[in-house]
Amino acid sequence: MSRRSKQKTAIDFLLNWTWDDVFRIWMDRMVELSAPLSPLFTEVQVCDPKYPTGRETATVWWPAGSIRERHTDIQRHFDRFPGTVGPINPFQLNRGQLITVGYLWRHRESIEKVAAILIAASLFSRLHSSRVPYPREWPTYSGVNELYNWAIAKWVPRNEGDVWHYSNTYVLPPAPLWCDGSCSYSNESVIDNLPDFVRHLADEHARVLNKYRPIAVHFGPKRDPFVAKILREEYEVEQRKRREWEHMEQQRKSKEKAKEEQRRREHPKADQWSTLSNDELKQLIWSKPTTVLAREFGVSDVAIGKRCKALGIQKPPRGFWRKVETGEIPHPNGKPPSKF
Repeated sequence: MSRRSKQKTAIDFLLNWTWDDVFRIWMDRMVELSAPLSPLFTEVQVCDPKYPTGRETATVWWPAGSIRERHTDIQRHFDRFPGTVGPINPFQLNRGQLITVGYLWRHRESIEKVAAILIAASLFSRLHSSRVPYPREWPTYSGVNELYNWAIAKWVPRNEGDVWHYSNTYVLPPAPLWCDGSCSYSNESVIDNLPDFVRHLADEHARVLNKYRPIAVHFGPKRDPFVAKILREEYEVEQRKRREWEHMEQQRKSKEKAKEEQRRREHPKADQWSTLSNDELKQLIWSKPTTVLAREFGVSDVAIGKRCKALGIQKPPRGFWRKVETGEIPHPNGKPPSKF
C-alpha cells in the first residue's frame, strides 16, 4: 500500500474524531465497567531499619487480591534482612511492565495522561513487537498507528525518544482474554470504527486494573500500623516457640550430659576402647574375663570377641577364668600360657 493510500485509510478510520473524543469514549467505558481509576495507585508504607530514609519510591504491579499479603511479606523481609533490595517485584514482571507502571506513577494526577499511557501500552505490543502478530480483528494498521501517535503525544515530551524498548513484548500485566497476539478481544467480527475500538481497549484496561493494581512502595522510618500489628503478633509467636524449643533443647542436653556422666561412672574406660593398641588388647584379654572388660569399656563381650577375631588375637577358652578362680591353673597376668 502506498503512503497516500495508508494516509487515506487512516483518515477514513479516524473520520472527524479527535483525541478528546477518544478520551471521552474511553472514560465512559471505564466508568461503565467500574474500573478502579481513583485512586489509581495503592500506596504502601515500608520501613527498612538500616536505611529508614533516602530510598526512592518503588512502583510495581501486584495482584489485586493479595496486596496486604505482599505488603506484609516485604516488611517482614526488611525486618529480617535490613539494607537489602527486598521482594518488591515477587512475580518477576518484565522490564516493560515495570516501565509502564513508572509512567503511570509519574502522571497519576492526570486521568487523561493515564488513559494515553494505557492506550499506548496496549497498542505498542501489537504495533511494534516482532513477537506478537497484529490481531486479525483489529482495524487497519495505519489508522491504529495514528491513534498510537495521538496517545504518545499526550504524555511524552517531544524528542524524548522511544518510551519502551523495541525488545519489550508486553508492557502491561497479563489479564484474562489477553494472553498473546492471537487472543481475541471479543467474539465479534473485525472492529471497523474508532469508538468500538477504543471501547475494546478500555475493556482490556479494566481487566488489567481489576486483576492487578499499580503499587507505590514508600520507604520511611515508620511501619504501616496494620502490618506492624500483624508482624508483632507473628514475631511474638515465633519468640515463644523459640523459647520453648531452647528449653526443650536445654533439657535434652542435660539428659544427654547426665547419661554420659552415668556411662562414665559405670564404664570408666569407655573413652579408651577406640584407642587401644593390639598389644594392650591382647594383654587385657589375658588379664580379666571378657565380661569384666565389657563393663569397664562400655561395650558388649560380643564386640570384644569380634575385634579380637579381626586382629587375630586368641582369647582364653571357655571355662578358663573359672579354673583360675578355683586355683586349678595360675593367673596368666596378661600373658597366655605356653600351652595355648
